[in-house]
Amino acid sequence: MKKFLSVLQRLAHRPLSQLWLGFGVCGGLALATPMAQAQLSFLPSSQAGFTTQTYTNANLKTVDFNTVTLANAPGLTYATTLGSGGGAFSATTANTATGFSGNSMLVTSGTGSSAGSKVVYTFAGGTPYVSFLWNLRTGDSDNTVKFNLSNGTSVSVSNCSAATTTCVGGYDTYNFFTSLFSLIFGTTAQSSTQAARLVYQPPSGVTVTSMELSAVRIQTCSLFIFCSYSSRYFAADALSYVDNSASLVSGLHHLEILSDRNSAVTCQASTFKVRACANASCSSNYTSGVSGTFALTGLTGVSYPSGATFTIPAGSSISGSISAKTTTAGVLTAGATGVSPAPTATGYCGLGAPASNAAGACTYKAAATGLVLSVPSHRSGTAQNLTWSLVTNSAGSCVGVSSGGTLGIAVTATYAGTTQPTLDGNALTSGVSKVMTVGFNGAGLATSPFLFSNSGPVQLNVTVNSLVSGLLSSMVGLSAQTVTYVAPAAFKVEALDSATKNPITAVGAGNTITIKISAVNGLSTPSVTTNYGSESGIDPIALTRSLLKPASRKSGSPNNPAPTLGNIVFNNGVALVDFTWTEVGSLDLTATLADYLDTGLSVTGALSSVISGGLRYVPDSFSVAPVAKCGAFTYAGQPFDAVITALNQTGATTLNYDGTAAAAASRSANMVTVSALSGTTGGSFTAGNSVAATAFGDGTATSSVTYTFTNKLTAPSTVSLQATDPDVTDSSSPSMAFRSGRIKLSNAFGPESKSLQIPMQVQYWSGKSWVPASDDTCTTASLLPVGKVSLGNIKSHQGAATTALSAAVPSAVALNAGQGNITMAAPGAKKTGTIDVTLDLSATGANLPWLQSLDVSCGVNTVCNPKARATFGVYTPETQKTINIQNVN
Repeated sequence: MKKFLSVLQRLAHRPLSQLWLGFGVCGGLALATPMAQAQLSFLPSSQAGFTTQTYTNANLKTVDFNTVTLANAPGLTYATTLGSGGGAFSATTANTATGFSGNSMLVTSGTGSSAGSKVVYTFAGGTPYVSFLWNLRTGDSDNTVKFNLSNGTSVSVSNCSAATTTCVGGYDTYNFFTSLFSLIFGTTAQSSTQAARLVYQPPSGVTVTSMELSAVRIQTCSLFIFCSYSSRYFAADALSYVDNSASLVSGLHHLEILSDRNSAVTCQASTFKVRACANASCSSNYTSGVSGTFALTGLTGVSYPSGATFTIPAGSSISGSISAKTTTAGVLTAGATGVSPAPTATGYCGLGAPASNAAGACTYKAAATGLVLSVPSHRSGTAQNLTWSLVTNSAGSCVGVSSGGTLGIAVTATYAGTTQPTLDGNALTSGVSKVMTVGFNGAGLATSPFLFSNSGPVQLNVTVNSLVSGLLSSMVGLSAQTVTYVAPAAFKVEALDSATKNPITAVGAGNTITIKISAVNGLSTPSVTTNYGSESGIDPIALTRSLLKPASRKSGSPNNPAPTLGNIVFNNGVALVDFTWTEVGSLDLTATLADYLDTGLSVTGALSSVISGGLRYVPDSFSVAPVAKCGAFTYAGQPFDAVITALNQTGATTLNYDGTAAAAASRSANMVTVSALSGTTGGSFTAGNSVAATAFGDGTATSSVTYTFTNKLTAPSTVSLQATDPDVTDSSSPSMAFRSGRIKLSNAFGPESKSLQIPMQVQYWSGKSWVPASDDTCTTASLLPVGKVSLGNIKSHQGAATTALSAAVPSAVALNAGQGNITMAAPGAKKTGTIDVTLDLSATGANLPWLQSLDVSCGVNTVCNPKARATFGVYTPETQKTINIQNVN
């Protein structure tokens, strides 16, 4: 038991996708909420924070449903949706579960037809923290907590009993859930009940706007026939949240005065900025516009070279730079006056340090002589010089000390992360003083190479603690500070498979992938700047798309729908973003930060830098719609139309799968092959099964394809069809019935004075014999013109070649429902003999080669045109008029 609980404690602050296995709780994330930056904790009673919470905030409120009720909870309102048949909500229900005290909240699903009951808590102004005690019972499956967030996304967690779209696999079946409770809490009965604390903190800058607690009734059946509904319950207590409702009065909570330093020389101007915050932690910015006047007070001789008034325009939360200096040495206080709208709290200050409202945070010191440090803002991995200047005030101007020498200086760097910056080759550990010697020239100047391969602000605090050589003893004791802002050199944008997180270069349209955005430095072998994303005040980046291909399509411009994009939240310098685009084409994605921490340095990077030509979006699948030629079937070898449509993952047509652009490089369609599915025997697609890329317009092509039996004597077969191209192997598999067909001509006999009809029948091979194709709807007389009937081997009745039968030519072809004849004209009186009649079905004849017949005279398993013999002047044996025959010995 203790060993298992220690495992739970290690899991307590892991993402929800890892939590479900430890607790039997299923999680579903809506719109790919970035859980990497959020914290979702699920604490058993033995873990710290279960009852006495570790989270502190001046505005933290707790509803215990006993002495503090919903009626007087500040910044919190609620509404209920109750299921029929007993659905109910109560905030005054006694509960003795572990940690519960007095009354608790209870939602009852009821047993009617409604899906269940729920209560929705709404937090005025949003809250960055929500937690409550949850009375979990093994039988209360499908109870769900849903957090709705200020960025339009949501996070859900459920204890689910079956695999559904909101559960990760649905592994916690009733028996599994019971066993898991037994393992965690030492219980055995199926009615096991235990309490745990659920804690959720959304990502930085995002708040929980509302929370839904749902109880869903469950159906139980015996013998799959006798079913009933059972009511389920959701019990909770000690609901805690941060009350931000006061910020809604004016919206502006407080202002922060920011500067890189808290001291300067009187000849030196310092730069200040003002930030507007919507809450106490400044996790939410105020962006509705602020104006006011900046002031350094406490001494005379203060001036503002660029003006003291400031404006924070609507849509932004930070002002432009404000320059200020004083010609009088001493201590000043930074602040703002005449602020509109008026903030609800006093100002914070961050002068050379993180913003704080602690006493003395706004103190600014000025001295007549000092050490001035300067490192320009720059890109990570690129060396810069730290300039040391020993200066004094001369009539308001900074004049270098005209003495040289070497000083021993203690340098303390403050930065985030473990990547160490170097100064003149010395590695600096954050917060740890490093003593180094600096040699100044006769003008009081020195430079030291500075290199930082991570990102973020690096603050340097220095103190001159000794004279090593020269005439600079008066400088001992001086101190100074500066902040340099180090921006990533670039963004690296990659496309990953959402499941494996392996790199991809192509994806089926409509499938969700992961876009990996890494902030990297400028070293020869770039590495991730792991600090990126944790800097205070960093602006969000923009991820824009460019359609590189196709250039056009049949109906005009390429289709370029807006993608579905998850939140871009960086963790350790990397953002993993769910991305869905529903079309076909080559797409480039560019990540851009316009201004890194107000340094004027932009950061950008494109997917095409990693994948030449951009990420290829291809059809997720093809649909094939064959059109049978003869009603319910098609003859083997007979061309038929197949309509091929490129589809995305949702089944919609991808219009950009188009080959109509003039330049091949601008097309997004490939040659598509129509084939029989693997395992199909007896035939194959032959000529015409390749559909040219140029045949596709707006995602669709209609092409004539042909399926041929290997052996003419093949029984009727139903064949499943598929369409593929070099990228797409998934296709619909419609069936088409195929028959092996032929036209049979029969010999005919008749008098030379009358026309003669040669019987003709369309047949198909049944598997045992040739049988009439009476349901043939596609072979008509119009396809068999008289001109395609040829005559040969014309002989008299004595067997000699003759021209006497020249009048016996084909005069008509009749055919209906597979039955018909060829009519031969009468040759004339006493013009007797035989004529071989051939119906030319070849490509140069009637062009019906699929109805040619097997004939050994053509070769083994070889087809020829159907033939018959017309005999004039001789009756068939069956028509000879014989009365009696008697043999006489």
